[in-house]
Amino acid sequence: MNFLPYAQSILRVNERALAAVSGERTRIGASSNIGIYLLQPYVRSYLEGRDPAAFDMVIDRNPSIVEKLENVEIDVAVLEWWDNRDGCQVERWRSEPVVVIVPPDHPLASQDHIDPVQLSAFELLGGEPGTGTGRMLAKYFGDHAQMPRVSLQLGSTEAVKQAVKAGVGISLVLASAVSDEVRAGSLRALPFPDPPLRKDLFVAWRTGISGMPIPAFAQHLLNAHCNETVSAR
Repeated sequence: MNFLPYAQSILRVNERALAAVSGERTRIGASSNIGIYLLQPYVRSYLEGRDPAAFDMVIDRNPSIVEKLENVEIDVAVLEWWDNRDGCQVERWRSEPVVVIVPPDHPLASQDHIDPVQLSAFELLGGEPGTGTGRMLAKYFGDHAQMPRVSLQLGSTEAVKQAVKAGVGISLVLASAVSDEVRAGSLRALPFPDPPLRKDLFVAWRTGISGMPIPAFAQHLLNAHCNETVSAR
């Protein structure tokens, strides 16, 4: 029984190794917010002309996805933060705006934006741990400014949205995570003035031996965002 988890891990690595050598399967890992709110259109465009049965995607907490990449359980990771682990290549994929969400009857709901001084007076509802939001806030507020405190960790962005709708508090989320609610009027999203608050998202993959090509899905993401940026100009 003590050996069983190791045996199962060996079998998983064996399956991944055979799939990598044959080139028959691609397994992607994405942090929850990216996998749920951002990645699906890119998966659809990537699968055009490809066999969907040869594609898998795992959605999990950011630290778990990093661990799966390090353990060669996935081919490509799409992440909200990266900690410069050895043996991996990482590229910045895109920068997503971050907004404060409040219910429609909140005192801030009538504003067009929110500034850091206002935000520092509130306690925030926290979502999924390990997303790098704390690092992002620390960088945005700097060393000498008062940062808002996270008063309650709810475990996921979906839980946060429901809590904000119920009037439990306010929170910070990726703007793309609340686009439907903002259109429906069930939430108000307040951006930050200049400088805006944004979160960098990353694509990472194992480098293996020198000269190995970038995985096709990673290249697809980077090319697609580059084309979107050019089209937006």
